[in-house]
Amino acid sequence: MATKRYFTCKRCGRVPMNRRLFDSLLAIAKGSLEKCPKCQGPIQLQLEFGFGLDVTHSEVTVQACYCPKKPEKWKDSKKRSVTFYPFLVITDRHGRDEAAWLPYWHVVDDGKKKSRRYGQWAPFMDMAIFEDLLAQARKDGYLK
Repeated sequence: MATKRYFTCKRCGRVPMNRRLFDSLLAIAKGSLEKCPKCQGPIQLQLEFGFGLDVTHSEVTVQACYCPKKPEKWKDSKKRSVTFYPFLVITDRHGRDEAAWLPYWHVVDDGKKKSRRYGQWAPFMDMAIFEDLLAQARKDGYLK
């Protein structure tokens, strides 16, 4: 599923921003997303998902984004440093209610360069479904 992305400003409309999706989500999670390059006003990240099976309402506006304050790290068998970045992205799903998207990346650092590897199976669901799943887990003693 390809995810189209663009930034919008309430005053200027779409604004040019040359950022990777990972970097954009990380900036939002850290509260460090820059301002509109035209008017210095706030910008929002808009996403459009390429869902299959004739799913409608595939356009969203990112409302909030979260990632671990201390991402998990380890060394792989090739002695590269791997950092795991799972995100919880809360979106306003155009034409519907809020939804949760759970993308993740692995950042692999071999000492010379860092590469980002996108998790291909990131779930996307309406908040009511996500809340139902969380409530079931909480009822069983998880998510205290």
